[in-house]
Amino acid sequence: EYEILRIQPGTNDYILFHLQNLNGYDPLMPRDAVELTEVNYGLEEKLMDMLAVRYILLSETTTIDTTGYREITRQSGTIVYERPHPQTRAFVVHRLQVAAHSEALARLTDPAFDPRVTALVEAQPGCAPAESPGKDNVTLLRDDLNRVTFQVHAASDGFLVMSDTFYPGWRAQVDRVPAPVVRANF
Repeated sequence: EYEILRIQPGTNDYILFHLQNLNGYDPLMPRDAVELTEVNYGLEEKLMDMLAVRYILLSETTTIDTTGYREITRQSGTIVYERPHPQTRAFVVHRLQVAAHSEALARLTDPAFDPRVTALVEAQPGCAPAESPGKDNVTLLRDDLNRVTFQVHAASDGFLVMSDTFYPGWRAQVDRVPAPVVRANF
């Protein structure tokens, strides 16, 4: 049995329950996240994969096609759906495409672009991924308010892409050695 958690708009109460929210830490929603979600996607699967959306909350009066989604619960005018095959929060890609920030949104909405295979970056980083695809495995080990730890087994050199909303000031380490953080996919 499920119960819908009522969180007041404009608060950060969801953090207390370890829930992820596209908006990031309110009221500091980055401009890019606003632009990305303002594009008229509806329930666009590619965007949902890119953002690792597993659950969707809709008003009972919403007229969006939810075919293929599993209804979890319906309470107080809200329906919670689960997507059948959500993308994981972090994954490895072996291809990068450089796109100016002004071009990135158009590329992301291009039907030929697959964010599970290729990451868009604003500048080529100092290293390059190996284009030989293989079996990669990413396991979430720790997820705290200020730290996320993954264990990554990559078949060849690649980039770990997180679906989290990017914030300046992030730091990364690979085997406890500082590593660059490159903003990807807008």
